[in-house]
Amino acid sequence: MSDNQQVINQIAVEFKLNPLISTILVNRGIDSVDKASSFLYPKIADLTPLDNYVGLGGVAERIEQAIQNQEVVVLYGDYDCDGICGVSILYLYLQSRGVDVHYFLPNRHSHGYGLSVKALEQIAEEYYPDLLITVDCGITNHDEIEYAQEVLGFDVVVTDHHEPIAELPDCLIFNPKLTPNGAFRNLCGAGAALRLVEKLAGLEESKKYYDIACLATIADIVPLVEDNRIIAYFGLKLINMGCRRGLKMLVNKCVKGDVKSSDIGFRIAPRINSVGRIGDANKVVQLFVSDDMFVLQNLVEEIEQSNETRQNMTQDLVEACMEDMRKWDFENYPIIVLHNKYWDDGVLGIAAAKLVTEFNRPVILLTKSNNEHEYKGSGRSVDGVNILECVSSVSGLLNRFGGHTMACGLSLDEDHLEDFVQKINANAKNFVKSESLLPHSSSMLELDDFDIDFAYQLEFLEPYGEGNREIIFNKTLKSANFEQIGSTEHLKFRDKKADYLAYFSLDKWGLLDSSTPKNIEFSIGINTFRNDQTLQATIQSISSGVVDKPMGVENYLKVNFGNHKAVVGQDISMSDAVRLAENSKFGVCYLCYNLDTYKSLDKSFLDKIIINNTFLDSICPYNRLIFNPSCNNDLTYYGQIVLLDKPIFDEINNLEVSKNAQVYCVCNDNMLQECKNALVDYPTLGRIFVAVKSAMEKYTFNDLMSIYKKLGDIGVGYDSFCVGMNIFVDLGIVKYNKDGIIIDRGVKTKLVTSKLYQTLL
Repeated sequence: MSDNQQVINQIAVEFKLNPLISTILVNRGIDSVDKASSFLYPKIADLTPLDNYVGLGGVAERIEQAIQNQEVVVLYGDYDCDGICGVSILYLYLQSRGVDVHYFLPNRHSHGYGLSVKALEQIAEEYYPDLLITVDCGITNHDEIEYAQEVLGFDVVVTDHHEPIAELPDCLIFNPKLTPNGAFRNLCGAGAALRLVEKLAGLEESKKYYDIACLATIADIVPLVEDNRIIAYFGLKLINMGCRRGLKMLVNKCVKGDVKSSDIGFRIAPRINSVGRIGDANKVVQLFVSDDMFVLQNLVEEIEQSNETRQNMTQDLVEACMEDMRKWDFENYPIIVLHNKYWDDGVLGIAAAKLVTEFNRPVILLTKSNNEHEYKGSGRSVDGVNILECVSSVSGLLNRFGGHTMACGLSLDEDHLEDFVQKINANAKNFVKSESLLPHSSSMLELDDFDIDFAYQLEFLEPYGEGNREIIFNKTLKSANFEQIGSTEHLKFRDKKADYLAYFSLDKWGLLDSSTPKNIEFSIGINTFRNDQTLQATIQSISSGVVDKPMGVENYLKVNFGNHKAVVGQDISMSDAVRLAENSKFGVCYLCYNLDTYKSLDKSFLDKIIINNTFLDSICPYNRLIFNPSCNNDLTYYGQIVLLDKPIFDEINNLEVSKNAQVYCVCNDNMLQECKNALVDYPTLGRIFVAVKSAMEKYTFNDLMSIYKKLGDIGVGYDSFCVGMNIFVDLGIVKYNKDGIIIDRGVKTKLVTSKLYQTLL
C-alpha cells in the first residue's frame, strides 16, 4: 500500500468519510489526519499568532496612541469590495472607541487607484487629520505618503496586502507579505484590517467583523486556505445569521436560501463593486455601518441599479474587445493587450476577466486616464502565468504598476503604448508556456455512482474559492431521457438518485438523449425547495465519449443554408493539411463530419490538438479537430480552417469564419454519400412536411431535434428527417429567423427546384 493510500484510508476512517472525499483532500495537500482536522473543522485558534507578523505591533501602537490622544483619524481605502470592507471594519471598531474617525474612498475616475496628491489635499482641507490609515492600498505610494507627512503635516500608517516594491513608504506598515516566514501571507486587505482589530482589542472584538472580512476574502480571490479558510468559514456562518441589517437586505435581493461562497463571488461582491466601478464607492460603506432602514433601502436599490448598469457596460466592452480581437495574431502575441481612449475604466478589470475565460490567455485592457497623455488599465491572467512578472519585465515603460500573480493595474504614457504591446509579448517567452494557454479539463475524478450522503460529505469541503476550487467530477453517461425545461434552453434528466441539469444545452439535446456514450463533467449539490432536499448534478461540459457511428448529417447540411457570408475552400491534400498544424501552435481548426473520414485520419499529428466532438469549450484559437461542428461554433478567431469533408456545394453559407481566414478543403464525397443514403422518396417527404406543418401550428421550435421529438414516430430516422427539412429550407418554405423555425405559407414551389434535392438524387 502506498503512503498516499495509507493516509487516504486513515483520513476516511478518522472522519467517517467516503474514500473519494479523503482522496480529494490528500490531492490538495491535506495529507495528514491533523491537517484534515484543521481543514474540515476550522478553528479560530489556528489563525497565525499575531506576534508572528512583522510591523503589526507598531501599527497597532500608533493607532492606540491616536485613540488615547483623541486624534482625528481618516481611513483611506480602495474602491473595490476588499477596500470597502476593510474600511468598514476599522471604522466600526474606531467608532466604538469614540474616535473622531472618517473615511475616504478615492473615485476611480477622478483620483485613480491608491493614494494621490489630489485626494490627500482634499482630505487635508476637509478633515484636518492627525493620522491617515490606508486600507488595501498604499504599499507602492512612497512619494504620496512623503508628501502627506512632510507637506500636509499628518502621519500615515499603511495596511495593505499587495506585493511590495523596492522602495517602501517611510512610515509604519502592516503588510502580511513583508513577513518572510512564520505567518500566513495571503490575507486580503480586509483580512489584514481584521487581524489589526484583533491586535488592538482582542479576539472577541474581532469576531464581530468576520462577516465583512469573509465577503472581502472571497471577493478578492485570495487563496481560501489556512487563515483565509477560517475567516471565510466563520464569516459565512455570521452572514447567514443575518445580524447585519444592510448586508441582510442586499442578500435578500440576490440570494435564495443560505449564502455560499459562490453567491458572494457571483452575486453579492459584484453588486458591492459595481458602485465604485461607475461612481462613488464611499456610500457603500453605509451598507455595513448604518442601521437606518431608509438609508439602507435606498442604498440597496442604488446598488441594484448600479449592478445592472455595470453588467450592460461590461457586456458592451467585452463585445467591442472581441470584435477587435478578430484581427489579433494569437500565434505571435500570447498576451492580449487592447486599448481605446473611450472605454470606461470602471469595467476594464471585469471585462478582462471575462475575456480570459473565453480565450484562456492573459488580457490587459487600457483606456485614457485623467492625464490626456496617459493610459491606465487592468490585467488578468491564467493559471501558470504570473501577470505581475510579465508587467514588471517592461517596468521601464510604465509610470505605475502593481498587483499580484493573477491581476495587475498599470499606467503608461500614450507614446509608449505600441512599445509596451511589442515588448511584453517579446518577453512572454520567459513567462508564458504554450501549455498554459491550452484549455484543460477541470475534472480529474471519475464518479459513476453517488448519493445524497456523498453530497452532504462534499459540503465539508466548502467554502470553495481560489486554492480550494469546487470539485468537478466526470463520468460516462449512456442512455438518458433528457427533457426541455419549459421553453428555456435548459435540459433536465432524472435517474433514481439525482437530477441532472444541463443549462444552455438545447443544441446538445440530440447527443444527450442518444445511446451514444457521453463524457460529462459535473458538480454535485443539494437543492432545497419547500424543505424537500434533492440531489442535483449540474453538468459543466458534454462531449461524445466514443465516435462510434455517423452523426453529422444535421450539422453538415445546416452549414450550407444561412445568412453568413459565403466562403470558398481551396483544395488541399491531407498531407498539406497536416503540415499546417505542424508549423503552427495556434490557429488551425479542422472540421470533420463523417465517421470514415475521422477513422482514416492519421492521429499522430494530433498531439497538440484538442478533439471536441460536439461542442467548443472556448472560442480560443488553438490547433484542434472538431467532429460534427454546428453552425453555432464561432470560428472567426481562426486564421486557417480545414474542411476534412468536402461541402455539398462549392460554398458554405452558414459557418462563422473570419473574412481574412484561409479556408481549405480536403476533397472526398463521404458526407455527400451519407446524405444520399438518408434521402427518402417523394411521398415520405410530403408526409414529413404535413406532420411538421401541423406541429408548428401548435408549438414554437428553435431546432430540428425539438420538432423531431414532438412528432413522435413518423417512420423515418433522424438523418432522413434532417435531409427532408433542409430540402424544405432550400425551397424557401421553411425558414430560420429570430423567432425560431417557421413555415412561409406564401411560398409556392416544386420539389425539383431544390438544388439540394437534385444533388442527392
